[in-house]
Amino acid sequence: MLAQQQRVAVRPSRRSSLGVRAVAAPPARPTPAPPAPPQGGRPVPRLPGQLPHLGLFGKVELGKMFEYISNEERRLGLRMVEVEVMGLKSVRLRHPEDIAQVVMKQHEKFAKGEMKGCVSEWLANGLATNRDPAHHAAVKEVMMPGFKPDAIRSYCHMFSDVADALARVLLEHEGQELDIEPLMQRATLDVIGLAGFSYDFRAVEMAGAEARRRREAAEAGGDASEIDVGAVWARMMPPAMLLSIGLPMPEKWVPGHADFTGGVAELDRVAAHMMAEHRAGRVTGNRRSILTYMMEAQEAGNGVMTDKQIRDELMTLMLAGSDTTATTLAFAIWELSRRPEAMARLLAEVEGVVGDKEGPVTAEDVARMPFLAGVVNESLRAYSAAPNTRRIATEDCQVGGYDIKAGTSLILDIWALHRNDEFWPRADEWLPERWLPENAPSLAPHASTAFMPFSVGPRSCIGRYFALLEAQVLLAQLVRRVGFGPAARPPISLVQQLTLASEGGIYAVPRARAASA
Repeated sequence: MLAQQQRVAVRPSRRSSLGVRAVAAPPARPTPAPPAPPQGGRPVPRLPGQLPHLGLFGKVELGKMFEYISNEERRLGLRMVEVEVMGLKSVRLRHPEDIAQVVMKQHEKFAKGEMKGCVSEWLANGLATNRDPAHHAAVKEVMMPGFKPDAIRSYCHMFSDVADALARVLLEHEGQELDIEPLMQRATLDVIGLAGFSYDFRAVEMAGAEARRRREAAEAGGDASEIDVGAVWARMMPPAMLLSIGLPMPEKWVPGHADFTGGVAELDRVAAHMMAEHRAGRVTGNRRSILTYMMEAQEAGNGVMTDKQIRDELMTLMLAGSDTTATTLAFAIWELSRRPEAMARLLAEVEGVVGDKEGPVTAEDVARMPFLAGVVNESLRAYSAAPNTRRIATEDCQVGGYDIKAGTSLILDIWALHRNDEFWPRADEWLPERWLPENAPSLAPHASTAFMPFSVGPRSCIGRYFALLEAQVLLAQLVRRVGFGPAARPPISLVQQLTLASEGGIYAVPRARAASA
């Protein structure tokens, strides 16, 4: 552990150019640089208790390994470990300096990890999986106007409209224990459709019985506009992680394989329909969307944005543009439902800024809501939507004083980083107040790179400010309309699919705001 006098708290109250509260730059007194690693560093220790050849396979469920490994690293005091699963070996990093070295300081030595099989075919060459740095940069340049501050601020009315639609559906179940996780997923799919693609998925609307009837007709070969993208998503995600890591077994043996491949086929129909509608001038919501910029680049003769590339980006944005915010919102609401004091504090802050005005919550509004920012940041920390990401060492090197051979698969364990108690006081507690300036000395992280929900460096998430503003506006608008009480359910069990999810649902009891006071 670092000595106490070496710890420097990061002040988490700086605002981005969006007005959205973001994690601050390193403080004036930076943490002293670590000593240079010794020549001929140490071998990476193997996590104890693994089976020969199988590693952790058969000992720990694949979807539970992220928690098990993190807990073992903490228990044993290990900076990094080697883990094996059915012959596939990887080194897992959880120290902020090590992860920053890989994604930022020496990023040129580490290539993007490759997804396998049908998951690779689904996301293909989109930004999240593109392994060619030059092509990645060219595509990112085309899409960047849709993620600039002015563009993102203009999406706030769409964020608020979706929150209002979500509130209406929630209140159809007033006083009942309700699994809010799939509804948050539907809401964020609607947001990325309207703001990102000028297209209305109607995912929240399609939670109803009549919508299910239309969906079944569409899935039988009818109108692609009636496909329930939310339901397709729910079928695809459970098998996605198993399919993505390339286990040495036929893909068809993986439970849920048919659901996954069938879902990809349906999403392909939706993507083709979106492009056709856009070319015909039939757009909904944002008329200067990310899809608009991609199609304009194609029409201008840009050799990068082919129909296939646009399709790949649509698939990537449906995943990355919805899952992070959906996960963050679901866990934030669940935590707030169990903490009436925190819920009351959040509501008072929102009402103190917005009052009874009609219309959307704006970027300027949320910039005046520090506790709201704390709720969102703490949910991003404690429930990392993307528990890990992967890089491949392209040459022999050292990370944190350990030898890393060329070709080594490195798992950047964001879940373990965000719960590393060497850098996070009270790491296992959900404490939105840790992000308030007055609490920085006692609760803020002790390293400027201890918080990486969207990564850093040249491959950091293009939509990080979109996701932050979306989450803050949706949550602020939602708590104006709906109160949430606790459900009498067992503790949530977490599972890693492609992103973090619950096993068995995330339950709360919605109530009309007037009845929840």
